[in-house]
Amino acid sequence: MHAHHHIPRIRSGPARRGSIYVIVMATTLVVLVLSMGAIATQRTLAAARAAAREEAQARRLAASAAELAIESAQNTLRWRSGSASPIFDSLELDGGFISAAAGDPVDSNISNNITDPILITATGRIGSARQKVSVRANVNPAYLSCLWGVMHAGGGITITSASIRSTSPITANGSVSASSSSVRCDVSAGGSITGSAYGGTNTGSQPARAMPSADVVTTYAAMATPISYNALNGGRIRRTILSGNSNPYGDVNTSGIYSINCGGASLEIQDCRITGTLVITNCPTLTITNSVHFSPWDPGLPVLITTGSIVLSTDATDVYETSAGNLNPSGDPYEGGTDSDQSDTYPSIITGLVYAAGNIQFTGRSTIVGAVVAGGNISLQSGSNVVLWRSLTNAPPGFVTRAFEIDSTTWKKVVD
Repeated sequence: MHAHHHIPRIRSGPARRGSIYVIVMATTLVVLVLSMGAIATQRTLAAARAAAREEAQARRLAASAAELAIESAQNTLRWRSGSASPIFDSLELDGGFISAAAGDPVDSNISNNITDPILITATGRIGSARQKVSVRANVNPAYLSCLWGVMHAGGGITITSASIRSTSPITANGSVSASSSSVRCDVSAGGSITGSAYGGTNTGSQPARAMPSADVVTTYAAMATPISYNALNGGRIRRTILSGNSNPYGDVNTSGIYSINCGGASLEIQDCRITGTLVITNCPTLTITNSVHFSPWDPGLPVLITTGSIVLSTDATDVYETSAGNLNPSGDPYEGGTDSDQSDTYPSIITGLVYAAGNIQFTGRSTIVGAVVAGGNISLQSGSNVVLWRSLTNAPPGFVTRAFEIDSTTWKKVVD
């Protein structure tokens, strides 16, 4: 007998169709999952790229914040004392925010020494990104060229039957002339130098030297504590002490900066001790007579600055406490000492930077240890005797092109 082989028949009923449906659905699900995974991957990559862009932008913002902080920094005790708080905080810039603060990398005390460098810590924020950097800035002032020597006139200098002595040059953007005088210093001028009374090296036809901006006086006035002109005795400051610790006319300014708006009237200063920065506005002529002892409270600031002109008619007589009263009370030391008596004397001398937007005229015996700058002309009148010693401390705002300089080797990323 032959065996019969049974060949099964393929059925195409409902079970077959169900299996195909399951296979199709499974395939679709796999494709869907793969597609969703690809979309998620793309989204993750896009988010990562966006986060990287934000971090890069935050780093740029932090660097910009540090540079802005350096540009706005002023190397004075007043600025250093206030920089314990942020220099600026959450300023908007390019769609983000910047902040910056200053510290002292030498002894952690930013306000005790104006020769110390500063350490700027700056933050940039944008979106969810935050970056922080630090950089050191050294004290490296570039003085305006008007402070190249010890005396400078934006106009000319005229010396008539007078004497001037200095170890540093006197300079003018205009011409210099001397007659029947003794000029014992080097002279540099933008114009001509005439006369035969010179004992140093003369250099004419020089480029004009840079002067402070027109708003330099109002800039200092904005930092000052006002003294009412009416509080003065007949438009005179006399026989008193004015300092960062003492103000007989009103509130004390702890940086020793005081402003007087004279309202078009004159002002005379005599027989007193001023240890501060005096800012005089709306005064056609400020006259300094008899004996005075001037020095800045903050060594980085000018001692006297005015929108008008100055007449220096001082003499060589000391300032006596017997007539002026006690000028070194507690809180106002002179050469390190204070007392309550009235037996001390003080040399008649002006220490620091003197600036007048107008003219400066010397008519007496003056000793200045610092520098003298006039926006107009400077004249030494008959009989005047002027001794000048150039001595500037650090960087008076408005008279430097740069108070701090970034040390580019010190940039660091800061991790909190």
